[in-house]
Amino acid sequence: MAPTAFASRPATVNASFTGTITPISVTSEDGNKFIVANDVGAFTGGITGTFSCLAHIVMHPDGSKEFREKCTFTGTVTGGSGPGSAALSFVGTGAGPLFSGKSVFSHGTGGLAGIHGRGTFEGSFTSATTAAGTSSYRIHFDTPHQSGDDN
Repeated sequence: MAPTAFASRPATVNASFTGTITPISVTSEDGNKFIVANDVGAFTGGITGTFSCLAHIVMHPDGSKEFREKCTFTGTVTGGSGPGSAALSFVGTGAGPLFSGKSVFSHGTGGLAGIHGRGTFEGSFTSATTAAGTSSYRIHFDTPHQSGDDN
């Protein structure tokens, strides 16, 4: 029989994070700076592990910024069956040292197989290249179930 998927109940998972931005390229046009950078960091709390991202940042002349990041996360998440990896994305805005936005976990492997999570984050730059903040996610895991199993 074909397997079907069952989802765990969504749970709120909170974590703190730190990150370090290393610019790869910077271009300017009409007073805006377009930055491509590596962002590496770590989560602690209900999410524990490291992330590595490719970030695209636009800094405007008025000090505002917008960004998007595509990442790989490696570690554990409350509700998962153990260590694994997952895709992670961030989209946000900010002004001055402050930033906030939305984030998504998906495409997990290992102990993070079946992860689905959406959340928000906020933080601030603690130096020109380092940041810290907090995040909160609603996370659930799809689990495969073979039709005819006795569960």
